[in-house]
Amino acid sequence: MPIVLRAPSVVFYSQADEAALFHALESIPSVARWWYESDTLCLRIRSDGASCPGVHDLVGVFFRYRIDMTQLAQLRCPRNERSFQKLRKTFFWRYIDGSAALFRLHDLGATGDGTDPHRPT
Repeated sequence: MPIVLRAPSVVFYSQADEAALFHALESIPSVARWWYESDTLCLRIRSDGASCPGVHDLVGVFFRYRIDMTQLAQLRCPRNERSFQKLRKTFFWRYIDGSAALFRLHDLGATGDGTDPHRPT
């Protein structure tokens, strides 16, 4: 069964930022294809699984764009077991195992119009 990773409501801070995400995704061989379902970016992983470099690249992309990293755990397979063993010793592991959560500015109430709703006027 194919693995599909989902990234709802990805926040881009500029057109170049958005282009950088799609350039990164297209450079990761483990990503077979990507598409949108409403406001959710979907990534289908190749049927032979994510390679070791592919796992690390996906960790970087997911961290950068604040995408739920717990879903990366389902990529673990014999092909990339060594990568997951290395990741267990890194800063990122707590986001993959779910013991910490990434936050996004709009989760904190940022308006996107340059104003801070938490700052007194």
